[in-house]
Amino acid sequence: MRKKGKSGDLISSNIWKKIWSLQGKTCQAQDRKEAVKTFFNEIGKIIQYKSAVYFPIDIPTQVPCPTDHIEFNLPDYAKAGEKYARVYYALDPLKALSLPSNINKPAKTTDFVPPDKITEGEYYNDFLKPLGIAYNLGCQVGFNGRSVGALGFHRGLNDKDFTERDKKILAYLAPPFAYALYNLDFIGQMSNTLRKIKKRAGDAIGAEQVAAWLFNSDFGVISESVEAQKLMRQWTGDKDEKNFGIEAFPEPIREILRKIKPQNPMNSEKKSASNKLLLEINGRNYLFTAMIMTHDKRKTGVGSILLTAESMSKRERTFDLYPSFGFTPREEEISALLVQGFKNSEVAEQLCISVNTVKGHLKSIFEKTRVDNRTALISLLFMSSRAK
Repeated sequence: MRKKGKSGDLISSNIWKKIWSLQGKTCQAQDRKEAVKTFFNEIGKIIQYKSAVYFPIDIPTQVPCPTDHIEFNLPDYAKAGEKYARVYYALDPLKALSLPSNINKPAKTTDFVPPDKITEGEYYNDFLKPLGIAYNLGCQVGFNGRSVGALGFHRGLNDKDFTERDKKILAYLAPPFAYALYNLDFIGQMSNTLRKIKKRAGDAIGAEQVAAWLFNSDFGVISESVEAQKLMRQWTGDKDEKNFGIEAFPEPIREILRKIKPQNPMNSEKKSASNKLLLEINGRNYLFTAMIMTHDKRKTGVGSILLTAESMSKRERTFDLYPSFGFTPREEEISALLVQGFKNSEVAEQLCISVNTVKGHLKSIFEKTRVDNRTALISLLFMSSRAK
């Protein structure tokens, strides 16, 4: 199988097999660092490069993280990364890749700078040259309209430049890679939130790690977290946790999974739909949340569905993330969803209330926080949560 195009840009069937293998291995990673390292190792079998770096993005705020860069064969990049953010970003020919319109659209340095000019200027001589970098292939990776980070692959001056074929391959790999990172960061952020709740509540069983299952559009299990495997063994008594499907879940959970699947996959209003259910199983309360993770508008059918289960004490039924504002339990729930980027209609659907009810609660939230617009509110709530 080959994609049509110029002879030098063709992608062979052997390369496609490597691409699919890379996607599968990345999705099996248990955390962001493992996913990025796996991606670097596997893409090196497809696109030759000398060094690479991953720049993380804070998903809720869409602000680049000043630390936590993950590098490959760049031992001195920790200090160089700080200089890049402070001084050299403005000189980077690829800085336009950070625009939302360029998510998952790779570019190389010579798309913007003539090949015979790449060794000229302050950016190359003061920043790239000491790192042994001449040619760059970069891409901002994102999922569901939100950036999760940026990738940069490098070659030296004695190497050949990256090709259009390399750009095409990275363009195919960027969306599933971003999808894997988004899910890992989403689950990780929820786990951190639950740990904060547990600490404040002083309840040894009040909040534990999040169990998570990822389903395809036919409710087949694509993957599950370690906590999900443990939980399923407790429910079913099956020592082989892989031998289960949606029928292994209690009927109320199957119902919210069926309900979340939209009848019209082209309806963009449904793409962030979610449902929640508080259910007692084996004497333990679990807060189940089902959420559609993606839609592919070029195909029919819904994308993947994420189901999470949070273990909670019987008395702990609200998040209480912002006690200093005196929110009611419902205002707490709405505030938590706003920080995640939910629209009023999406908040209403998730909490099974009307949009007008949401607006009424928002008015009260604005009064209690003494802000007068949504942007300021989200910023205040996010900073309050981060401070805690």
